[in-house]
Amino acid sequence: MAGETQVEARLRVLEDIEALKKLKARYWRYIDNKMWQELADCFDEEPFAEYLGPENQFRSVADIVAYLKGDPERFETTAYHHGHNPDIEITRDDRAKGVWAFYVNINMSGKRSSSSVTMAGFYEDEYVKRGGAWRIKKTVARATAMETANK
Repeated sequence: MAGETQVEARLRVLEDIEALKKLKARYWRYIDNKMWQELADCFDEEPFAEYLGPENQFRSVADIVAYLKGDPERFETTAYHHGHNPDIEITRDDRAKGVWAFYVNINMSGKRSSSSVTMAGFYEDEYVKRGGAWRIKKTVARATAMETANK
């Protein structure tokens, strides 16, 4: 920003990185606690999300939230997300990108059977800052390890 000292600029970048860490932590917490409206607020207008391959691509907040909710008619889903090792780069005053390692255990309990999936992998995100708040513009989750168990 114009008129910023070097120290002020560096401090702003650190504050933005911390805000992005908090945003991603809220994203996972809102999924795990089924806080769907709060989750929707993590996303920018017209976001893009891809979960575990191109067959799960979404281009609206409503579609992203619906996918993450799952099908409550068939399964009750409980998830436990852990995110680690954020590698965040502020690319402009209002843009950033980041890579996160993740680990998640998802339990699905249905009327006829139950199963669980444990995954590890990486999220590749793009963020945008509007009105002073960071939002997820793009998120792509790729699993590098996956294990499924039927109960």
